[in-house]
Amino acid sequence: MIAAAVLWIATYVSGAPHLANHQPTLQFDAATKRVSGSAGCNRYTGTYEESGTHLRFSPLAVTRMMCAGSANLVEGAFIRALDEVRTMRSNGATLRLYGENGVVLVRFTKE
Repeated sequence: MIAAAVLWIATYVSGAPHLANHQPTLQFDAATKRVSGSAGCNRYTGTYEESGTHLRFSPLAVTRMMCAGSANLVEGAFIRALDEVRTMRSNGATLRLYGENGVVLVRFTKE
């Protein structure tokens, strides 16, 4: 089960350049099954389904502010990665999201 009210900060996004200035975030609301956060530049929101280690996100609504340079690259890679997530693993301090082939798509640490 995913911890609610925890802000997860991305430390790795598959296909994204260095995240230092544009770290995406992720927050789950277990009561409403909603997810939200920053994609590195814009904000996003949507819903999720969780069953054991299985996790799927609905198509996400994303704001459309102009993002320059690497922020745009990070954001695109992050949103694509969330769309491909199929499973997760967490030890309480870290959260890893995996694709269908078992490859880590996004790695987070707890704020």
